Amino acid sequence: MVVRGAFDWYLLIGDETALPAIGRRIEELPHGARILAFIEIADQHERQSFASSADVVLNWVGRDRAQSDPSTLLLDAVRAAALPAGTGFAFVAAENTAARSLRRHLVEERGIHADFVKAYRFWQRGEVDLGQGG
Repeated sequence: MVVRGAFDWYLLIGDETALPAIGRRIEELPHGARILAFIEIADQHERQSFASSADVVLNWVGRDRAQSDPSTLLLDAVRAAALPAGTGFAFVAAENTAARSLRRHLVEERGIHADFVKAYRFWQRGEVDLGQGG
């Protein structure tokens, strides 16, 4: 995915299935870009580091320390966060229900323009081969 134009900040949200895409975006954004990332992982052993000259704030959301419903961990973390001022771009890649809920939250509750929120449903709880047909 190519993000056209410059934004004041970038919000990257996903579970471990999105780590390659999130890592790539963190490493490709230019020096000084403001990035706020929320990444759901099974436990702290899945943390990764990224080479970036951007201003990156990583929030690791571990399922092993979850006090709430595991299907809402990312939504709860994002909902509790303060977003920077200005115009932001959000990339979401996660489980089907989580991705839909996050997109709805960002557009309807946070007021991010719908064109600036790209949400991808990488998988669905209880399903095999989401979207593979046959």
